[in-house]
Amino acid sequence: MPQVRKMLSRLWNTLRSRSLEQELDEELSLHLDLRTQELERAGMSAQEARAAATRQFGNTTLQAERMRTVDIAAGLESFFNDLRYAVRQFRHNPVFSAMAVLSLALGIGANTAIFSVMDEMLLKSLPVPDPQELVSLTNPDQAGSWTGIADGERTIISYPEFLELRERLTTLNGLCAAQSWLADWQVRISGGQQELAHGRLVSEEYFSVLEIGPAIGRVFNAQDAAGPGQDPYAVISYDFWQRRF
Repeated sequence: MPQVRKMLSRLWNTLRSRSLEQELDEELSLHLDLRTQELERAGMSAQEARAAATRQFGNTTLQAERMRTVDIAAGLESFFNDLRYAVRQFRHNPVFSAMAVLSLALGIGANTAIFSVMDEMLLKSLPVPDPQELVSLTNPDQAGSWTGIADGERTIISYPEFLELRERLTTLNGLCAAQSWLADWQVRISGGQQELAHGRLVSEEYFSVLEIGPAIGRVFNAQDAAGPGQDPYAVISYDFWQRRF
């Protein structure tokens, strides 16, 4: 592990060569200043102390160049030594080496998959304008179930409650309702065939509140609302349209 850390450190230093040069210059300048202060405390004047410290350190540019050269040479030597050692170990213990590589590959793959899921579910914002301004009034993780009835906590609201909230809205720009789980529907496609599709019931303000527009045609709006169970409108996804229509 120490060899791996050294190799990674030198590789990082190579990639950030510009900032490394600045750090080397700052470190040499710091040592020069400290030596100058020591000579001043010993009785020299500021000018004499600076000149003496400079003579002792020599050419700072040359010193920095030597440090960079030594670091690069040592890094390359260490890398090739580690590479030769790895090849020898693989030749002597091919089964063990293959198992080690496979274990690393599985571990890296598993971590990548877990992070991809976390990125999609927790880190990425919703693909709508200004997603940070959205507020959820229920807990969608509960899939519309009721919990904690004894203490009054609920994870869904009724349709009359939604209408009351919408009518009395003062602090938000808009309010929409959406089914908290995906429903399965049998839909009729070309040729009279039926196919299982997944959908969600939403209120007429759904697209206007989220500021989502259609790729083709139009989405439904408040003018299309006739009442519960009287709005035979649907918006299909781009993928479903490409695949079936």
